[in-house]
Amino acid sequence: MLTTAGLTGDNKPWRACCARGSKATFTTDAPDRSLNVGSGNLDTGAGVRRATCKVNGRYAGSNKRAGGVEVHGDGAVTGAEKNVDVADIANPGLADDSLGHTNDPPGANYRLTPDA
Repeated sequence: MLTTAGLTGDNKPWRACCARGSKATFTTDAPDRSLNVGSGNLDTGAGVRRATCKVNGRYAGSNKRAGGVEVHGDGAVTGAEKNVDVADIANPGLADDSLGHTNDPPGANYRLTPDA
């Protein structure tokens, strides 16, 4: 049997190796400052925002298990169970990265009617 209920492999619904594992901490800081001024029907403003994102920890990619994995609980490795990817937690990679960017968006609004 090559498939199980039409599946060619367990945990492969999108034809990719979908097994991943991670033990990491993700942080995001995004302080901002702005100044807004209104006069009559015109409002103007400017701001600056610095976003910093960091990740620290471990990441395990996928690995195809030789001989398959007994998934269905029937005691045998058959069909789709012969084509199973698992998270390779024995050989994790380091997840240590950061990125940052600054936005400085100006803006202006003009009020067409006093009630708007």
